[in-house]
Amino acid sequence: MPSPQGKIQEFRVAAWTEVQGLADAIAAATIQDGTVHVQAIGDKATYRAIKAIAIARGRGAVSARNLVMWPGFRDVPNDDKRYEDAADRITAMLLVVTL
Repeated sequence: MPSPQGKIQEFRVAAWTEVQGLADAIAAATIQDGTVHVQAIGDKATYRAIKAIAIARGRGAVSARNLVMWPGFRDVPNDDKRYEDAADRITAMLLVVTL
């Protein structure tokens, strides 16, 4: 059953996100909705996001489901106000995952 109002589920990944749990969530959401967005900011978060997608893809191969990922970028508000000269917006990786 698709998400309410046709909204695409979005997962925000941090450097400390648990990869196995994220992989399970991605696999379940793609089976339910067909497409999910995975957003990561920084190298460690991006690494964990891609690793989780690879694990989810491997789990889907058992049931003959193949996940496809399209990488892209997205500007997001910068909530880190520790520095006076911090930019108002920063760039995040946006990984679109679909069956």
